[in-house]
Amino acid sequence: MAVPDEGLLNAVGQLFAQHGEMPHQHPGVLSARLGCPDCADCVVAVYSRRNGEPPELALALRQRPDGVWVSLFPGAPILASLAFPPELLGEILAALCRELGASALYFPLAYAETRAAHLLQATPAMDCWQRSPSPIISWDDGGEGLIGRFMERYGSQAARKRKRWQSLRAVTLPPLSAVQALAAIEANSWKSSLHADLQSNGQLKYYQRLLLEGLVELTVATLDEYPIAYRLDSLFRERVYALEWSFDQRYAALAPGMFLLLDGLLLRWGREKLHYIDLFGSPDRLKTLVETDRRARVDFAWPAGSVTELLRRERSDHDLRLAGYLARGVGIRRIYSEMVDR
Repeated sequence: MAVPDEGLLNAVGQLFAQHGEMPHQHPGVLSARLGCPDCADCVVAVYSRRNGEPPELALALRQRPDGVWVSLFPGAPILASLAFPPELLGEILAALCRELGASALYFPLAYAETRAAHLLQATPAMDCWQRSPSPIISWDDGGEGLIGRFMERYGSQAARKRKRWQSLRAVTLPPLSAVQALAAIEANSWKSSLHADLQSNGQLKYYQRLLLEGLVELTVATLDEYPIAYRLDSLFRERVYALEWSFDQRYAALAPGMFLLLDGLLLRWGREKLHYIDLFGSPDRLKTLVETDRRARVDFAWPAGSVTELLRRERSDHDLRLAGYLARGVGIRRIYSEMVDR
């Protein structure tokens, strides 16, 4: 298991304070990720033009079994000063490839409007392709239009659906209670039967550490004060990222996951001044009921060539499958089941 280097994390912290674009670039998040079991082979690289000067670039990468090294920063895959030269980034990527023996460096799911994406796009020999967008909910109205959109888009059964969760309450838990609730709900979620839950993916301890450090928070749906569903949120610069959510499958009839994306969002964030809530993932049936817009996302891989072309085809085929499921009205549970069976 990787051991976070304090000096590197301090340098990342300096760079994040000045130029950080996403909560995932926070040094505390990086430290938790490096301590995660699925990050046994990771590298953090920090670049300064001269010793003693403030850092200008940070990369964090994890090795895949195929020899590709993939970024640990989702959304904005690199941290860089405002005027970092793309030609210099190309030289640094080449040196990293040689040092790591990497077949390629992969920076997936970057938000197209970020400075990180613009820098990667301008880097020589970089491959780039479109990915599925991330749905968002504009919060300029404080969420006042949320329920109305759901009622209109869900149709005649919307009111009956909302009646299912009249007995539920939304509560944002303190860290220790949140850690326990997250583990309990994941253990009883439908994803656990497919080995697609956080514990099976090696990410449970990662998110629990983020909760304990106050870098994310957990809002749960409770039935008689018992947590039966959760939504894991990160607030950063008047934007909320809904990173993960799941529910205890024994209470599926109450639609607790849908409750947390409607009433639960309003109860937690309705009075907050926010730009938007990012639902942080590809479109699905539930997200389309409440979204107001979508953030474009792209993949970058270096250097362009046969390896990156394989990556492009693999990820593009994945997105096409998801889009096909959505067009046919297939729910997220069936999508997971079919993708696990592949």
